[in-house]
Amino acid sequence: MSTIDRYVGLNVQPAIGLDQMSIYVFSYFYDIANDAGLLAQSDDSSVITTISVRALKETAKNYCRNGSQEHPFLCFDLTYLYSLLTKGYGLSEQIEIHICKKIQQFEVAWSLGLALKLL
Repeated sequence: MSTIDRYVGLNVQPAIGLDQMSIYVFSYFYDIANDAGLLAQSDDSSVITTISVRALKETAKNYCRNGSQEHPFLCFDLTYLYSLLTKGYGLSEQIEIHICKKIQQFEVAWSLGLALKLL
């Protein structure tokens, strides 16, 4: 993780106060968590699954040790998400994040987040 940690640490600004808020993640986070089997099993993609940042780390370790034929990049993807949250945004492993794909039946993506920030 040290190479990714270094890269993220140099290129991402810490989010002051983020650890005091409810954190919802979408899009790439959802897709990777789904591929890694971290999401609640449901046909409803608006279901919210809550996991700790530590769960990303432990799942990354598992995929990095054992690999995956179906998802060969999960080791990297999970490691990147963990590093982004801890080294980039400064969150502790105990923080819980809420993962979902939709809010009120509308799919949320990074472009909506960017648009809201610019308003």
